[in-house]
Amino acid sequence: MQKFLDGIDQGKRWNDLGIQRHGISNANRIVAQSPDVCGSNSAGTYLALVSFTWRGDGPEVPSAIWSR
Repeated sequence: MQKFLDGIDQGKRWNDLGIQRHGISNANRIVAQSPDVCGSNSAGTYLALVSFTWRGDGPEVPSAIWSR
């Protein structure tokens, strides 16, 4: 995931990943699209994955342990 996000951040194109060796070519920039995060569980999951990968396990990440 980190390499994918780095590629997006660096403005890389699909051809920069070497996809030509698989018989296809695509000079478009690497992008990811998702449905509306308010209406789709998969969009929320993707957003969480990107956020955690990009920001890491810093102090702003809440603990999964709940106190009662």
